[in-house]
Amino acid sequence: MVIFASVVVRAQSVSPGVRLDVSRLPARPVALVQAGNSKAVCISTGSGTWKAGLRAAEQATGIDFRCLETFSDADPTWSQWMDPWITHANSGIPEWVAADRRQRTLIVSEDLIPQSLTNDPDPITWEQPCAAGQFNGYARRFARALVSAGLGWSVIRLGKEANGGWEQDYVGQTSAEQHAWAQCFDQEVAAMRSVRGAHFLFDWNPNACTNALPLSNYYPGNAYVDIIGVDLYNADCATQLPGPSAWSWHLLYTESYGLAQITAFAEKKGKPMSIPEWGLLASPNGLADDPYYVEGIATYVQNHDVAFQSYFDSGANGVVQLGPSTPKALAAYRHAFG
Repeated sequence: MVIFASVVVRAQSVSPGVRLDVSRLPARPVALVQAGNSKAVCISTGSGTWKAGLRAAEQATGIDFRCLETFSDADPTWSQWMDPWITHANSGIPEWVAADRRQRTLIVSEDLIPQSLTNDPDPITWEQPCAAGQFNGYARRFARALVSAGLGWSVIRLGKEANGGWEQDYVGQTSAEQHAWAQCFDQEVAAMRSVRGAHFLFDWNPNACTNALPLSNYYPGNAYVDIIGVDLYNADCATQLPGPSAWSWHLLYTESYGLAQITAFAEKKGKPMSIPEWGLLASPNGLADDPYYVEGIATYVQNHDVAFQSYFDSGANGVVQLGPSTPKALAAYRHAFG
């Protein structure tokens, strides 16, 4: 079955649409012009083996995915940061998008800086020059590379999960660091938007329940954010979840700095939500084959202003792929999104 951009749960059929709903986004030339419904169903299947992963995911779910999430966030140097692998012809990504430009969407995950600048204990050392605009030239070249590859209508998850200390562009613990991070985000977004042919949407995307950092401290501001996202796997940050159940989903939804709290923040800002990464974590850290979690995500998407959601199906980082090992969750996923 072809999924364009709509999700309906509880045994109802899926209504076809095209692209993401941008009716509430700023009045400027934007990507993914609305042509029906919102709530795009996306998938992430890894990098070098993304084609095989996409075929496997489509076979397992019965969905013809029209929205693909990619990661270009492990670049060692500025040179590689400005020349992401997704723009190379041999990556197959430009070809995949070009095959159906009107109905295919690319989600690009990119850090604010390359690994060579990482300094988690004292991120202000790179945040301040970035906030002053010193990295804008790199950002423009990154944007030009995307546009030249025919990817100028992509959604960019810039600085994803930056509240997590594992990220090379971690926001830092102090308010000064966090404010500088937000200004850095602003500078790079403005630089990318200045490139001719760039019609990107920018997704500001914390990780759920990771560090009790005030969201407003590192929120870049409405002028620089199109979508507010949250990554939410089926593992509680604070306590041991009970076995798969409606109660375990409730705990995930309501945990501190989790989906409910970030949704309330997005609603106050008047921004649509996204769930750029969600997935089943293997035990003992996660709940693995958990249909209640899948149903919870689906019901949330249906009942909220959500631009897109993307299952992390690469099989990396302990996340379980949808398939024979997750029969209950797979059935719930196909019922909700297929």
